[in-house]
Amino acid sequence: MDFVTEFKKLLFTTPTYNLRSVHNTNCPYVHMVSYSKDSYMCFGGYKCEDCGYCHYPNQLRDCWDTYFAIKCELCYECVSCTGCYSCDFCAECVNCSDCRFCYDCRGCKNCFGCVGLRQKEFYIFNKPYSRDEYLKKMETLRLEGAEDIKKYFAQLETLREKYPHTASVQTNTQNCTGDHIINSKNCTSAFATTESEDCCYVFHNDNLKDSLDTDLMAASELIYECTPGFDLYNCNFCLECGNSKNAEFCVRCFNSHDLFGCVGRNHAEFQILNQPYAKDEFSKRVAQIKDQLRTEKKYFNWLPDVIGKID
Repeated sequence: MDFVTEFKKLLFTTPTYNLRSVHNTNCPYVHMVSYSKDSYMCFGGYKCEDCGYCHYPNQLRDCWDTYFAIKCELCYECVSCTGCYSCDFCAECVNCSDCRFCYDCRGCKNCFGCVGLRQKEFYIFNKPYSRDEYLKKMETLRLEGAEDIKKYFAQLETLREKYPHTASVQTNTQNCTGDHIINSKNCTSAFATTESEDCCYVFHNDNLKDSLDTDLMAASELIYECTPGFDLYNCNFCLECGNSKNAEFCVRCFNSHDLFGCVGRNHAEFQILNQPYAKDEFSKRVAQIKDQLRTEKKYFNWLPDVIGKID
């Protein structure tokens, strides 16, 4: 039996979903979103409420048009912001509130068009004001439309050119390399990664441990070459799987364990190519298939090639 050929036949004869929505309430047109409520057109998100048009949202409330925002509320058009409240048109900001058009600000309040500030309040384009002066000045900086937004972004960009930029954005990390890493330890070449430990070559992950070469994973451990997924343990070469363990070469499998080369399984165990086996027979057969794949030099992640070639 040519395992790869049989898997390919199984993959393209098994029905699939158009959108993946897990444990959500009133969330139309979302994909790869879980444990969320009253959200619309969000992608790759987790625990969000009353959000719309967000990409990689993580624990957001009342946010719209964001990208890689984490634990924010009442934010609009923000990119790579964490722990922000009532902020608009901000990027790379952490624990800020009531800020507009700010970049790389941390712990700031009531700031407009600022760059690189730390624990500041009542600043406009990096110039300090008293509270009364700030409020009076802000009355002249109202947003009337797209032209005003464009104007303020241009002013912000001019200001950004005058300040040094952080080479690697990290918050509360230890022994990490990469960019946009938060609350993590011992991660190498990690990007857009939070609450993770002992990982390497990972991208857009949350709560990941002892894993390598992953993308868009959450709450998982001992993962290799998997994307996207959640709550996985000891899984290799899996695509769009969740709440499963001890799986390899699986696609769209959930709430399962001990699978090899399965597609579209739910609450399954000890299956190879969607066929059930006794526990002992399963282990023996998987070992044989792995030996065959190694002999043929096919024991690697060939899923992208298989999925991308439909006869």
